[in-house]
Amino acid sequence: MCVAAMKAREYKSIHLLTFFEFETKDEPFPVDNVERLKKHFPKVNFTHCCFPTNKLVRHFSYHNYFSNLLKFGLLNMTTPAFSSLSWHVRTLVYCLENNINKCYDGMTNEMVQLPGHMSTVLEKFRAMYRDFNITYENPVRDWAVPKDQEFLDRIIVDQHGFLFPSEEKDKVTTTGQYLYEQGIFPHPNVKGSDFDKQMQHDCYQFVLYNILTYWYYLNFMSYEAFSRKVAIFVESKIDNIKEVIKKDKKEFALANPLFEKEVIIEKG
Repeated sequence: MCVAAMKAREYKSIHLLTFFEFETKDEPFPVDNVERLKKHFPKVNFTHCCFPTNKLVRHFSYHNYFSNLLKFGLLNMTTPAFSSLSWHVRTLVYCLENNINKCYDGMTNEMVQLPGHMSTVLEKFRAMYRDFNITYENPVRDWAVPKDQEFLDRIIVDQHGFLFPSEEKDKVTTTGQYLYEQGIFPHPNVKGSDFDKQMQHDCYQFVLYNILTYWYYLNFMSYEAFSRKVAIFVESKIDNIKEVIKKDKKEFALANPLFEKEVIIEKG
């Protein structure tokens, strides 16, 4: 959302992509945010596409499963890596289909235990895009992030996220602060609020991964070593899917069933 608002000052046409899997198909889609962008930037053409990525996730999970099990062991349980990779691969294919050569991601520097948030893995994604002459950038990667809300905070403190004005002394450069200053968001920090819940889905698939990460890997190695290990694992998946994309590209028809087509999401 923040990056889309930033780039709306540079481009006349912006493509917004949303991805979902079977487990998250009934969660909210950010259609209200798209409407906010259209209202705030009436001269910009926003195209919003929603793609299922079930087939890609299954492919990354089970392709060459036993050889990967022997080579990477418990890393095969890093299911969040499959989800994030599926989003990037479908984005890459969408860019090829629509002759787009620049891709922007609103990833911030939080939840860095997840594969798709690791700098080492982001570099692998960046290289994947580059192989297809697409520039991939993270404009807000180094921006500050608001403090996580504890469970009790969500119950007893400002559930709506915008009932009370913020203190100027707490003002920092976050994506929420930027959108608030632009008049797009009603509050500089809506994290964990009902307002926030209507913008993104909840996903609990990473619970097992978190147990694996914190109770096993990070007990035996540093975060830096672990993130490098995950990046090597993700790169093996990227190498495989790149060959699939290049094959389809040569045939001038990106019709592989792995790359599922857009699904129309009705507002509300």
